[in-house]
Amino acid sequence: MWGKIPARGLVTVICDGLDAKGNVCGRAGMRRFWKSAPFTPGGYKPAPRSYAEAAAKACDFIWSLPNTRHLLEKGEPDPSYSLNCYPAKMSGSVIGIMLDYAKRRPERAKAALAVACAAADFLLRISQPADAPLAHFPPTYRGEANTAKQYAGQQMLLYPARVAENYLKLADVTGDKKYAVAAENIGRTYLKLQGADGTWYLKLWEKDGKPVLPNRVFPLEPLELFEKLYARTKDPAWRAAADRAFAYIEKGPLTTWNWECQFEDVQPHPPYKALTKHQACSTAMFLLARFSGDKRRLAQARELLRFAEDQFVYWEKPCRADGTGYRAGTPWPGNICDWNWDYLHWATPGVGEQYGWEMPIDASNSKLIRTYLALYKAEGNPLDLAKARALGDTLVNVQKADGSIRTQMLMRPDADNFWINCMGASIRALDLLAEAR
Repeated sequence: MWGKIPARGLVTVICDGLDAKGNVCGRAGMRRFWKSAPFTPGGYKPAPRSYAEAAAKACDFIWSLPNTRHLLEKGEPDPSYSLNCYPAKMSGSVIGIMLDYAKRRPERAKAALAVACAAADFLLRISQPADAPLAHFPPTYRGEANTAKQYAGQQMLLYPARVAENYLKLADVTGDKKYAVAAENIGRTYLKLQGADGTWYLKLWEKDGKPVLPNRVFPLEPLELFEKLYARTKDPAWRAAADRAFAYIEKGPLTTWNWECQFEDVQPHPPYKALTKHQACSTAMFLLARFSGDKRRLAQARELLRFAEDQFVYWEKPCRADGTGYRAGTPWPGNICDWNWDYLHWATPGVGEQYGWEMPIDASNSKLIRTYLALYKAEGNPLDLAKARALGDTLVNVQKADGSIRTQMLMRPDADNFWINCMGASIRALDLLAEAR
């Protein structure tokens, strides 16, 4: 029945119960859906420049930011950039972006490495002391901007692992062992805190290391940190911890499909109330890389990608010509979330971030691009490459003349903002598209 319904429209689905004679004996339920448009090969606006050129322009934009200048000249992030209230996320991403920029622009390599070191040194200065319950962890929140005041004193256990991986990259490039030591110190705290189930509480209080809520962290990033530390040190403790974390993924979200959104500016939710595709896509790429050639793991990765596309990819704007139709109800007056209902101005094809923030986000496009390309590499299906390129073309189409790529792909002046970490994800995806054949 669903296959017979035309796409691109609002549909009411009614489920009636029938008795033994086929007569209606009661209504089981009724729900409204927007029947999404399918992917249309060749049906989207092509990119106005190459992926490589777009990535280079985005890197130059980040280089030109006051935040970059502030790190280079004063050794600290720009306090006027409000998103620096999330230091582990923002300054941690700057390390990786500047390491990439140093390779991309050799004439600025020395200065770019200086920025990367300044970001890392800043995080080291503000990290938890060695005798603290969360020893060596860089803070998730700092100051009072955005949600930092609301969640002051809390630590989200996704971000220290991300920072540690960038410390390792910085150590390799600079030869400075202090960054490798810092990464290992973070890893040791993760070892100390790892639960019997193989993972950690999503949020802990810095003052005593006690859980804020019972939610458990999706542990792929600590797992990948452990594997990198094992490759460097051959200490079996890292491999054992990584195996425990992977066992949790298999028994947990890979079985339950509770791909819970875990963002520093979102309160943790009960199961299935706030799903995202990020962890599902990360798992798909991990399975393809770890179990290359394994048909069972390939099938799992394909199903994860199906979930992500089904729930979060918009091949066309999910609305009528006047911008209405997708959702019942009224936007929250005066609240930024009313942007979510402005479907007419969405840049598509695009990828929504999470159930509570369905708007296409550049980093979400980038995550699906990487996942499609990983499946394309594994199977050679040209449809995967075509979908990756369609999403990449949107990133290039929304790129401004100064090289910036808007984070929230809503083509309205009041939505023209960017998160540095998200733009870094876009640069990575564009580079992969430029390499794809």
